[in-house]
Amino acid sequence: MLQEERNKLYKFIEEITLNTWPAEQSVLLQGWILRTAAGYTKRANSVNPLYGADSSQVDLAEQIKLAERYYEHAGLQPVFKITPYIQPAKLDEMLADRGYTIVEPSSVRLLDLGGLASPDLCYTVQMQESLTEEWLHAFSELTGCLARTGKP
Repeated sequence: MLQEERNKLYKFIEEITLNTWPAEQSVLLQGWILRTAAGYTKRANSVNPLYGADSSQVDLAEQIKLAERYYEHAGLQPVFKITPYIQPAKLDEMLADRGYTIVEPSSVRLLDLGGLASPDLCYTVQMQESLTEEWLHAFSELTGCLARTGKP
């Protein structure tokens, strides 16, 4: 795969992750996606600068300030998700100049599953219209909630 095709694929993966890990609220700010979810995970509470044209330093500084105010109003620390596809490309440098630091870096990996053997289908999927006590109990055990509180 050529590097250009690989870059398109990686940016597409970024777009998919925005949709598969939804936020309670998403706001567009000149091509940046500002997401909030009451502080639950950085992924759902961060600025995702995937789109937008390069701005002048003055415009970019103002856009950063607007994003910071948005998160401060939501009672959250502003977090910028930096990827190789940020817009504009100089954003990382400007954030560093404003005192931002790298926190909890992630590494996204790809693996071709074309040659993977089909799994043994020993489980069934059940779809129900409402929660059951059995499901709630299993969820509480798996998440550790039951161990901490003694009840689901």
